[in-house]
Amino acid sequence: EILADGQDLSFVSVEITDKDGTLQPNAQNLLQFKVDGPAVIAGVDNANMKDTSRYVDTSRKAWHGRVLVVIRSTQRSGEIRLNVSSPGLPDAGITLKSVRQF
Repeated sequence: EILADGQDLSFVSVEITDKDGTLQPNAQNLLQFKVDGPAVIAGVDNANMKDTSRYVDTSRKAWHGRVLVVIRSTQRSGEIRLNVSSPGLPDAGITLKSVRQF
């Protein structure tokens, strides 16, 4: 749950795993991100110091099987859906909620 104030952030860690849920540290798949609802992608990163990709984007290549996506709320409340896709991998997603503080 994040505040619908246009400034609150949610840090979502994405891991590429096998069918048993084991992290695949050699995975370097290019992941695509899409947000539906009252939020935007504030940034993406993978902790690879040699990666010169833009931080504000809708895709990022995994490094050691991981990527971080930062979601920023808007001024509206509601359900936020983050979807992740990559060729050869099943799509995945998470649902967050943006709420107004009274």
